[in-house]
Parts: sequence; C-alpha cells; structure tokens
Amino acid sequence: MVLLPVTTAECAAIVVEKKDFTHNRLNYKVTVSIGVGVFLPEQQNTPDEVLKFADKALYQAKDTGRNRFCLYEIN
Repeated sequence: MVLLPVTTAECAAIVVEKKDFTHNRLNYKVTVSIGVGVFLPEQQNTPDEVLKFADKALYQAKDTGRNRFCLYEIN
C-alpha cells in the first residue's frame, strides 16, 4: 500500500501511470493492477473505509484486464 497525502485523483493517476515495473537484471516487464482510493479529510472516512474503497478499485482493475488501474473517488 502507498499513501499519497494531499494528492488529488488526477495526481494519483499520474503517479500510477508513470511507474515502470521492468525488472532491471532480467529485462522483463511486470504487469500490475492497482486500485486507488481517494478521499478528502473533511469526509471523515475511517482508514478501514479507505482501504475498502481502494480494494474495490483493485478488483475492478483486475476484472477489466491486466496492467491497469482503477480509481474509487469518494464524493
């Protein structure tokens, strides 16, 4: 898990999209599915709720294919 405090959904997407998961010594690319949960502090979500949202996004990413991310944004 990676926490990105004070990060908008757009910035989180940029961070995720820019990651290159190539194994340097073996020179092969690894695909990953990533779930991103975004919330604002004033929404007063608990840490467990935020993890649940990120987990939902992760399974959505896995269900829609490889090497992608999905975003769960709490409005």
